[in-house]
Amino acid sequence: METLLKLTTPLDCTMAYLTGQSDQPDGGPTFDWEYMPKYAKLSDYLEAGVYRKALWATKDDPRRTTEGDLIYNDLRLIGWEYSLFKLKDRSMDLLNLVEGDLITAAHGEMHKKDIRLVPGRLVVVRFGIDEIRAAETSLRLVEVEGDEVRLVTKSSVANEDPIVLGKKLDRDDGLNMYRAKPMGVAWVMALAVRATRNLPLLDAEEISPE
Repeated sequence: METLLKLTTPLDCTMAYLTGQSDQPDGGPTFDWEYMPKYAKLSDYLEAGVYRKALWATKDDPRRTTEGDLIYNDLRLIGWEYSLFKLKDRSMDLLNLVEGDLITAAHGEMHKKDIRLVPGRLVVVRFGIDEIRAAETSLRLVEVEGDEVRLVTKSSVANEDPIVLGKKLDRDDGLNMYRAKPMGVAWVMALAVRATRNLPLLDAEEISPE
């Protein structure tokens, strides 16, 4: 290492360049491989009003791998982890998010990071009603009216009932879970940070030579 340090002067470059941490010999921005896109399995579908077992809870479901895709980290959220979800309804089409969009969502390790519910943020939430053993996983917009926090959909077709959050539950596992009104529990799983859309491709024989 000392020898490399001595070489920086005659070669007119930085130590980071010699050790491969930077591709800029003059000390430009260091490229961080942590932010390269990675392949991710699909965590779950986002469907407001549909109560079912979560896709991530069925580890052998082939859709987790066949519907996986590239996932991109977010430079605004250093140290967070990311999961990939797929929007399966029109619950957010007024926000230009349509069925089939892939949603990248950020969360802490094992989901143990506080997610502030700021008006205008989009969050992935898992909501269960006390009498039903299944739950919905959906994409929701945070709205605040007075002291009340509401997680809502924005659909041109029909909006689901808002999830109205009550007191945050004191849990040893650190999950962002709330008592929801009138009855139920809402787990704010992650903060939505990116939407990507795969465009359809024509088959080769359908492409006109003109």
